[in-house]
Amino acid sequence: MTSSLDNTGSANAPWPAVIAQQIQPYLPVEIWSRVLHHVDDDYTLWVICRQVSQTFRAEAEHEFGLKRLSTLDISWLARGRAQHQDRLLYYYCRVLSIQFQNLIEDSARAQFSAQFQFDFHHDDIPIDDHEWVHCDCCKDIVVGLMAFRDLDFEERSGERYYASQTATLGSYCNEAELPGLMVDTVRKTFAFDWKAFLNDFFRITTYIETRNQVKDRVRDRAEQSLNNLRHPPNCGDDTTSVSLFEYWCKWSETFEEEDDDRCTEAYFRRMQSVRNKAGFPLDLANITEKTRKYQRLRFSGRRKCRNHALFDELC
Repeated sequence: MTSSLDNTGSANAPWPAVIAQQIQPYLPVEIWSRVLHHVDDDYTLWVICRQVSQTFRAEAEHEFGLKRLSTLDISWLARGRAQHQDRLLYYYCRVLSIQFQNLIEDSARAQFSAQFQFDFHHDDIPIDDHEWVHCDCCKDIVVGLMAFRDLDFEERSGERYYASQTATLGSYCNEAELPGLMVDTVRKTFAFDWKAFLNDFFRITTYIETRNQVKDRVRDRAEQSLNNLRHPPNCGDDTTSVSLFEYWCKWSETFEEEDDDRCTEAYFRRMQSVRNKAGFPLDLANITEKTRKYQRLRFSGRRKCRNHALFDELC
């Protein structure tokens, strides 16, 4: 099966598309709605169930809009400098503690409230909140950086500015562009195209799990891994007991550690696809070692955070 970084086609699902095509939703819509409500894995619901039929797609999206988006968490920060006319602005910005509010624009965008912590300085003189909130330049900086555009990925760890984002949904943790982003700095809300965001959010997971031919989800794999630690072979061996204790202590750091390199590879393939479509070809061989190391560390950090959450949930 060919691995892809596009979640819009059925060829990307870890399950054969022909199986999905043979499933016919003969039950009433209300029943399918209840069935999909019990699909506890977000990746399965969004990437796989939505491909079965238009009915499944509509009900899966309804389930996400009704229940799952409220569990989405996005933390973001950026620091750097930007030239505006004759002024050089220095900034440190954070967005955290987001809360889902509602769907707007015929459910095309998801709107969230958030805590905005933005500090702007010019010549070591702070720009107060009242001024920057009404400053078009400052707002453009905020919106541009919060969008976390894939095309800007090489600049995010450069000398001009640094930016990072972590989005968490259920057992999945990634970074993803916020397409169609709108920010209201006065009301402290932001909104974006949530369907396009989720497609992007799960692309690397699709790439990795398709390549590994994985059919069980990450939570199930974590549960099985922890169960294996609870019931090890040769449990009477003192050496095994010591090693077992070490495994328990290091589990959050080591579980699926091998995927860090695969995720990094998938990430740069995604960037290459985005750049090529935009007319800015990217040669993977020319990506600097600093950029590669930065992205691998980012994936490693997100994986460990995910594993800590799974450990707390399952133990």
